[in-house]
Amino acid sequence: PEARFDLVLSNVLANSGGVNLRADLSKIQVRRAGTGKVETVNMWKVLKEGDSSQDLWLNPYDTVYVPEMDSNFVMSDEDFKTLISSSIAPRQ
Repeated sequence: PEARFDLVLSNVLANSGGVNLRADLSKIQVRRAGTGKVETVNMWKVLKEGDSSQDLWLNPYDTVYVPEMDSNFVMSDEDFKTLISSSIAPRQ
């Protein structure tokens, strides 16, 4: 896929090679450069509901942290299909 350069979270995740299948997409953290404020983002709302308000615009030097799911978590087939068909799917 062609790289997108808009600095929105989904594009940054896609351009970085996608997220790990163990990623907790409901608790992505964005630490704002300058203020240090941390915003928690639920990317499932973007992927499943099209809620673009969760797809934050990023500023230079913002930091994005994507935590892993609990080791006992099992992703539903529906969520797996949603993730795999998205732009932020892992490339491998």
